[in-house]
Amino acid sequence: MLTLAKLTHPGRQSIFSRRIMDLQALFLSQDIRKARLALRLLTVGLLLSANHSCLAMSPEVTKQFQQAQRLYSQRKGLQARKLLQSLSGTNTATPEILCLLADTYLAEGPDITNDQTKTVETLAKRALVIDPQWGNAYKILAQVANDRGEHQKAVEFANKALATKKPDIKAYLQRTLAYQAMGQNKLALADITEYLKYTATDPDMHMLRAGILRALKQPLEEI
Repeated sequence: MLTLAKLTHPGRQSIFSRRIMDLQALFLSQDIRKARLALRLLTVGLLLSANHSCLAMSPEVTKQFQQAQRLYSQRKGLQARKLLQSLSGTNTATPEILCLLADTYLAEGPDITNDQTKTVETLAKRALVIDPQWGNAYKILAQVANDRGEHQKAVEFANKALATKKPDIKAYLQRTLAYQAMGQNKLALADITEYLKYTATDPDMHMLRAGILRALKQPLEEI
């Protein structure tokens, strides 16, 4: 059973308690229209508070999530996925959990199935419902769009990933790939150059930039 204590931060409980008292008074006064409006506002407030509480993991969930992260970093994607799936229910899901679970599917690369791709999209969208500012979720949607050849859509998702309050710099890479696929190499060069500020030691990114420079017929050392 949901209670105010479960749904709200301690500092907010008194506010909701007062609203319930006000609601009771309105029903007693038989002002039904105002009572319905007050009830609607109270319900929205409770839902928002419940949504906010989802962003915090319990110690046990945190421990399991960190274990999944270790498994994923060790390229044990299937084991990580199984653990994350057990954490992806409505009571324990957070944007971190949902997006890492999506990444375990994306790690399949060319072997990813259509059903798995749909699962990835669903997970990313669920993460955005919990936190619309979670840039990693938009980056994941950009990656899916690129994989489907929907490069303009990938650019739009990457733009959102970088514009959020919690941006994902990997969106620069997805936007680079999208621009490159559309033949917009100057824009691709700008993005990969920006991305390399964060991943300067990644040889694959330097090779990608070199390929874009060749397409622009510019010397490698010029930019």
